[in-house]
Amino acid sequence: MSPLAAPRAVVVAYHPALPRAEEVAAALARQAEAAGVSATVDALADPSQQDGDGFLAHLNGSGLLVCVGGDGTMLH
Repeated sequence: MSPLAAPRAVVVAYHPALPRAEEVAAALARQAEAAGVSATVDALADPSQQDGDGFLAHLNGSGLLVCVGGDGTMLH
């Protein structure tokens, strides 16, 4: 089995209503950038308030999505 290539770009998304989630997301992005990986931090969109197209645009060209906050499930 060949090893997976490291992503060149990551998106770190956070739950905007949770205390410290944005802070943790920013810290993860800084660590990624220190390792030479481009990182974007963005709040998870509330589907009842937004269509999410702006968030989806961040995902184009990204090799990894990291979510900070919530209970670990992604149902939307």
